Amino acid sequence: MSRQYCAACGFPEKVCLCHSISKIYHCPKISILQHPKETGHSKNTAKLIGLVIPNATIYVGHLPADFDNAQKHTNALNTTLIYPSALSTPIESASTILKHVEGSKDKALKALTLAHEHLILLDGSWRQAYALWQSNPWLHGLQAHHFDTPPNRQYDIRRSKKNHQLSTLEALAYSLDVLYKIDPRPLQNALAGLKSHWLTYSKP
Repeated sequence: MSRQYCAACGFPEKVCLCHSISKIYHCPKISILQHPKETGHSKNTAKLIGLVIPNATIYVGHLPADFDNAQKHTNALNTTLIYPSALSTPIESASTILKHVEGSKDKALKALTLAHEHLILLDGSWRQAYALWQSNPWLHGLQAHHFDTPPNRQYDIRRSKKNHQLSTLEALAYSLDVLYKIDPRPLQNALAGLKSHWLTYSKP
């Protein structure tokens, strides 16, 4: 008998995640550049992002031509890449604009948001993400952020060489919290739901 899938979340019915999904509607544009080898991974978190954030778009590919549509929405003035590189700056320092913009906190937050209208994240293992970075020079001219004080990694159902390496979903949740003061709990709850089901149904 073929496996039945939930029409709403796209996961197998026995591990349906609908009860763990709540939406984030007021959000910047999110583009996720996904390595082709990550597409069918059962523990991939990018799919969860799409369920929580309706305006998040996943682009699968490796070369610049694969990401033509993503590039149409990209410019150096309002697009931020979340990826550590020699030119990236701490995302935590970006939020200090709140202290330097004259006027109310709301005005300062609006100024910060306008500078980060479009977020790009690379989805894959660290090696795959690096391959995407190397193969797409158009990313190198964008402002980029890394994390100086990231939260503790909760994505422990998938092995990582370093404890501080976050999943794509965790990286986005932290970025939205720091840059936009957007409550990250809908993303965190979706990840918790995935973890719970995985641990339950993976037991012998």
